[in-house]
Amino acid sequence: MTAESIWDSTNAIQRATSQIPSGATVTGNSCQEVDMRGGDTRYICTVTYSSPPPAPAPTPAAAPGASPIGPGSIGPNPNAPSAPAP
Repeated sequence: MTAESIWDSTNAIQRATSQIPSGATVTGNSCQEVDMRGGDTRYICTVTYSSPPPAPAPTPAAAPGASPIGPGSIGPNPNAPSAPAP
């Protein structure tokens, strides 16, 4: 992330850091001083960062009253036709 400041390099770094994603870790920074017309200096700083690992996907919750036996499981099939009475 890169940002500029007319004040100083600390301000440019703060501006760049404020733009990195939440949870990211700053891994470094670098700055350049650029002389402008009229004797002014502009500070251009880049902040490098690493993104946090993605959060694990949530596991779906079973519906209330759902059977823990699902398709392909060993167990009675509630949809199977019932055997004729003897």
